Amino acid sequence: MLESFDVWMVVLMGFSSLLYASVGHGGASGFIAVMALWSMPTNTMRVTALALNVMVSFISFGHYYMNKHFNWRQFYPFALASVPAAILGSTITLDPTFFKKSLGIVLLAPMIRLSFAVKQKSLNLAPATGMGRDVQEDDGGFRINFKTAVAIGGAIGFLSGLLGIGGGILLSPVILFFGWASVKETAAVTALFTFANSAVGLLTQLHRWKDFAFFPEETMLLFGVVLIGGWLGSWWGSGPAQEIWIKRALALVLGIASWKLITV
Repeated sequence: MLESFDVWMVVLMGFSSLLYASVGHGGASGFIAVMALWSMPTNTMRVTALALNVMVSFISFGHYYMNKHFNWRQFYPFALASVPAAILGSTITLDPTFFKKSLGIVLLAPMIRLSFAVKQKSLNLAPATGMGRDVQEDDGGFRINFKTAVAIGGAIGFLSGLLGIGGGILLSPVILFFGWASVKETAAVTALFTFANSAVGLLTQLHRWKDFAFFPEETMLLFGVVLIGGWLGSWWGSGPAQEIWIKRALALVLGIASWKLITV
């Protein structure tokens, strides 16, 4: 039986899964932050977070896809370069201290954005033309600038592989900033993007760390709680959900995680 100390870790992981999945994220950055609080080894954190990320992002994408929020044209430009870049990034070994501090700094950007999120139909912050936008669509929206999206996808993919995350938490602010998709369309694209990067990152990590091990009881309980949290969060988020309160709650989680990772 798990000690109460470990039970709290599992509870926090489940809560992180629920929050992240509701906005199309896999939760790896949150999982890593929670595991860092328990001083788990870096290699264990990366592999475990990626495995959980694959599961949660797949469930999240399924819900958003079934609710017709996914558009292939909004996804594939980012994926073209992100997957090979994620493979490259995952082959690089980081010093544990540098790894934690780097992730903590990375988390500051989405934390700041979420802290100042406002309740509105569009979170578009880009000007009417340029800044990554291209030809205007019939519905008044804008097509993704292909070259810009490929470059962004490659950069985020490499960073994702390097840090052991799926990259969704970095991609979604970019899509919303450029006005390339609605909030829920962004979540759908982000979920599949996260799944693809996490899957290749996990396979690379498992190949490199053949001696990876986790306590069986912890694994089953952890995956079970995260699975439930991810299913509930993505079910709610992909439906007629008000997002402002959960964005601010997530900002708080990221702020605490960032502070912990940078100062440890």
